Amino acid sequence: TEHAYRLSAPHLDFQEAVLDYCFAVVSKVGEGQRERRLAFWGTLALMRCVGSSPAAALSALRNRATSEAERLEPQLYDEDSDDEDAVDLEPSTEFGTDAGADVDPALRDLIQRAEDLAEQPDPKLKALIAALKPLLKQGANPVVFCRYLATAEQVRAGLRKAFPKLTIEAVTGVLTPDERRDRVAGMAPEDDDRDQDKPNQRLLVATDCLSEGINLQQLFDTVIHFDLSWNPTRHQQREGRVDRFGQPVDLVRSLMMFSPDSAIDGAVLDVILRKAKEIRKATGVTVPLPDERGPVTDALMASMLLRRGGQKGQLALDLGLDQGTQIMAARWRDTAENEKRSRARFAQNAMKPREVAPEWDKAKALLGSPADVRRFIEQAMSRFGVPLEPRKSVLLAHVHALDAGLKERLADRDLTHSIWLATAEPAPAGSALLTRTHPLTATLAEALVEASLEPETLLGLGIGRVGAWPTPAVEKPTRLALLRIRYKLSVHSRKERLLLAEEAALVALQGETLIASGEVARKLLDTPASADLAPIARERFVAQARADLPGLLEGPVAEHVRDRANTLSQDHARLRAATGSGAGAAARVTVTAVTPPDVIGLFVLLPSD
Repeated sequence: TEHAYRLSAPHLDFQEAVLDYCFAVVSKVGEGQRERRLAFWGTLALMRCVGSSPAAALSALRNRATSEAERLEPQLYDEDSDDEDAVDLEPSTEFGTDAGADVDPALRDLIQRAEDLAEQPDPKLKALIAALKPLLKQGANPVVFCRYLATAEQVRAGLRKAFPKLTIEAVTGVLTPDERRDRVAGMAPEDDDRDQDKPNQRLLVATDCLSEGINLQQLFDTVIHFDLSWNPTRHQQREGRVDRFGQPVDLVRSLMMFSPDSAIDGAVLDVILRKAKEIRKATGVTVPLPDERGPVTDALMASMLLRRGGQKGQLALDLGLDQGTQIMAARWRDTAENEKRSRARFAQNAMKPREVAPEWDKAKALLGSPADVRRFIEQAMSRFGVPLEPRKSVLLAHVHALDAGLKERLADRDLTHSIWLATAEPAPAGSALLTRTHPLTATLAEALVEASLEPETLLGLGIGRVGAWPTPAVEKPTRLALLRIRYKLSVHSRKERLLLAEEAALVALQGETLIASGEVARKLLDTPASADLAPIARERFVAQARADLPGLLEGPVAEHVRDRANTLSQDHARLRAATGSGAGAAARVTVTAVTPPDVIGLFVLLPSD
């Protein structure tokens, strides 16, 4: 939602004085393109600071470091910068003049007026406090985004005074990235904290140094744009820190503050944000500013000048700024049309979810469930002699106690000491969600595969690719073969292409009959052994299984592999039809199995009795 507030008489007078000063400078710059552009940037930069807070205005008025005047434009439009630590610094306002010159009396007067205003109640801060009170009563945990460092510090001080019982912190560019993460993590309540007097609610003041890179969804559920961003996507980035996967609350609030009395707020809303909102409403996508920033600058200047009317309105016409307004309107129309065409081109209207769902379910089954990942990690860590330690809602993995080679590989992936693993979203602060792509999962899997192929890489694990043991899972002698099946995919289009693919498959055989594959066969393998065999007996059973293997590979296994290839061909045809790949899609891809498959593992299961 939007939250409008009114400026007080002293703040209105200060804004008018700053505008008069800026327009006096603009009217004297002459016809030089660079000088005029610098004057425009200086005007907009100063007015943006005035609209942010008296503290930011005072900082900008005092800042005479004009050596970086060319950086004003990317700062104005909130472009991403390599220098993240300077993203919230107030800009210079010297309009390209000599930094060593004496201070203009008019500028000196503005500095004095800003100092006086900084000591008076700020109507914008007062409006923020008024907006926060009902939200906090409803249990909200807000993040207040400010544009400038000075504003953030002023807002934090004001909020701490207004809400003394709340946990209130500020994260700005004066902190290093690690310090920012630590400060946010430090706002999380302790699990075992039983002090009822300690507030559970949190309020964070931040600049755009935090709008990307740090997830806030576990601690915060409300975003307040204290200062308008001049880049529509930056608003989305701010909200995206909170409104994202893992957010525990059902409702996330976003509030945008602006003043109808503010010349710069009105210009930005009319020229940038309202237009972007219209496009988003029509297309569902937040679009960035047009790449050509000259017309944007002209349109913003024209909007401020025309709002004041009289001589200022005539100045807009004299400077030819109306042309920039027309160009901007055309650029927004072009952007909207391009986005509509793009959406139509890449739309998935032809896709039938019900027909695609079976392939999606198959892919999920092949990738493994969260329970599969947890079981693997628990078994693997136990096999390495370092069992996981359960801690309430997380697991503690002491990776520092692992084999030296493993420890070194994990250190290369920034995993050292003890790491916290969450098994469900949202992951508590300081922990990471345990998934199949987590570095610990991947490293352990790689190590175990290597140990099975080259046992000397990790001695003493007892991992082999052949074995025999009694188990209650079978009533007859059963052989399990872990296969690597290769396929040739012939893609028939204007020019035929040949692709190669492979997959792992587990099959169970009794005699010359294939009785199970996939998940059913894996359950047989997962059932714990009921006893151990004498080495000589184990070797005899394994030797017999190896001797019978060639006949099985040419018989039931070869038939299973060919059936699997036919199933994959049908899957391709069905998926192409479901996604609208065109008529005759069933004949466009054929899958042929390469026989015989490779045997990666061979195990003999014997009845327990």
